[in-house]
Amino acid sequence: MAANGVARYTLGAVFPLFTFQMYQRLGVGWATSLLGFISVAMLPIPWLFYKYGERIRAKSRYETVKF
Repeated sequence: MAANGVARYTLGAVFPLFTFQMYQRLGVGWATSLLGFISVAMLPIPWLFYKYGERIRAKSRYETVKF
């Protein structure tokens, strides 16, 4: 959970540093579309974890609890 928090807060701190240049170079339309395309590409991730999560957890070296 700590690694997740660090990654999230780091991305939140770094994101404003590159968005200004991205919007200047690509323009408002393409820069916003790029962020939208990345979001659409990430849409299946929760369903993949739901479908293959048990298999992923079975390969873990660490103890997992079945609910």
